[in-house]
Amino acid sequence: MQAVRRWAQQLVVVGTDSPDVTAWRWEARRVQVAACLVALALLGYAVVLLADPFPRAATVAVDDVGQLLAAASAAVCCVVAARGAPAGRIRRAWLLLAAGTGAWAAGEGVWSYYEVLAGRAAPFPSLADVGFLAFPVLASAALLVLPAGGDLPVSRARDLLDGLIIAGSLLVLTWATSLGAVLDAGGPTRLSVALGLAYPLGDVVVITLVLLVIGRATADRRGVLALVAVGLVALAGADSAFVYLTSTASYASGTVSDLGWVAGFALVALAGVLAATPAPPASAGQARVPSWRRLGLPYLPLLLAATVVAGQLLAGRGPPPGPQIMLGLGLIAVVLGRQFLTLADNRRLLVELRAEREHARHLALHDPLTGLPNRALFYDRVAHALSLRSRDATAASGAATTSVMFCDLDDFKTVNDRLGHAAGDALLVAVAGRLRASLRPADTVARLGGDEFAVLIEQPVEPPPQVAARLVDAMTAPLILAGTELAVSISIGLATAIPVAEEALDADALLQRADAAMYAAKRQGKATWVIHDPRPHGNDNRITLARHQNRLTPLGHAARPAPLGRSPNQTGAAAGSRGLAPDR
Repeated sequence: MQAVRRWAQQLVVVGTDSPDVTAWRWEARRVQVAACLVALALLGYAVVLLADPFPRAATVAVDDVGQLLAAASAAVCCVVAARGAPAGRIRRAWLLLAAGTGAWAAGEGVWSYYEVLAGRAAPFPSLADVGFLAFPVLASAALLVLPAGGDLPVSRARDLLDGLIIAGSLLVLTWATSLGAVLDAGGPTRLSVALGLAYPLGDVVVITLVLLVIGRATADRRGVLALVAVGLVALAGADSAFVYLTSTASYASGTVSDLGWVAGFALVALAGVLAATPAPPASAGQARVPSWRRLGLPYLPLLLAATVVAGQLLAGRGPPPGPQIMLGLGLIAVVLGRQFLTLADNRRLLVELRAEREHARHLALHDPLTGLPNRALFYDRVAHALSLRSRDATAASGAATTSVMFCDLDDFKTVNDRLGHAAGDALLVAVAGRLRASLRPADTVARLGGDEFAVLIEQPVEPPPQVAARLVDAMTAPLILAGTELAVSISIGLATAIPVAEEALDADALLQRADAAMYAAKRQGKATWVIHDPRPHGNDNRITLARHQNRLTPLGHAARPAPLGRSPNQTGAAAGSRGLAPDR
């Protein structure tokens, strides 16, 4: 009833003007009416069994016919649910459950014939047992057919160990209730003993699968499966009570334990009605997190089994029999294996989480196209290099320790316009590879965005202008992109932090100088490099750019440099300063 109520309350969150919502609300009322009728029928049936207001023959007839109608109704409702289910595993599960409840109804028909029409007790074994024992087999098959919750090997291993824990715990419970009594009572034939054992063992299998399925069920099927699960548990409980009372020669039709069969089939029938009813759309996009009930579900039967065994010991019934002791030792081993699997799974999750965090950190600090450091990481490394330079005692020697180059592809927009953005991306990747191949592993190459790259050189082993010349020369080899041969060139602006004289220089200022030098190289004809000289020319405090021999060129009077390799005198040019703010 609670599952039905929660299902009906979901309709409140949907708008009231939709025709589908009106249909859903009508169907919800039908389900609630069916649930109320089932509750009233169960109440009347319980009153008949408890109060016993009729003669004995009438009570037995009401009992047998009630069980037959309940099982037949469950079979019909399961068929209806199968017809409304999409083709696949869910439909096959409902059909198997319908076959199981139908087989039980057939067995109850045989049983009722003996007790109601023939007026005598049903023999044991009889044809009725065929239908009764077919039910747990078909019900187990239906539960196995349902889609599983996880396909990972660790998920399958976890389900296996959980099933062993549940099954072992239930075997301990059934041994203390019905299974032990059956073995102690024995029987006239081996067949009767085997059938007597088949009932509790079949119930153990069914309840084990029920607990596993309900634990891994998704939210959209949990309400229906909860009704089926409770119904199957009620049926198993009635079976266990029947076997125990029969083994002690105290069972008679019309006892209170028969209520479990009627209630169980009534809940299965109600689940079929609910499954055949359209449900409101479920919310999407939410990750499924296992609840504490799901995590603790396998240990509930274990706790019950331990409680029963402890109660037997406290009651002075002596030590448990050998099979119970063996089952207990087996349960301890399985529980230890389950805990080891949990530890292994947690370790795997921690490793995956660490890898994902490292990957996210890499994506946050690197360009996704070229794999180079991005603007934020480059700025951080420049700032770190300058801080080390200011603390380094060797800086007093006058050796340049930190240089920055801004590199810009020439005519990159033309490539995008002519060949498309895919070719432009391929060009950027190729340029990034050439820059990396032309530098030391200790140097930093970054992509700042678009067609702009940057290089950080710390503690250089060769003059930075020579490195800049090598980078310009590395781009001269043509590239073939989209079937077209391209001549690639690059313009570079170089800025070097002068030790001692500029101890207060920060990363922003150094990057600004390299940026200004790069734009000066662009204006001088591209495919070249320009050095930024921070020293003022005369009384002019504006930025000036110098040749690499450090002969100053007045601002605005620089000559156009010769192409790289034709003249050792690379002339600088003045440029307006454009600030570079870190993209942090």
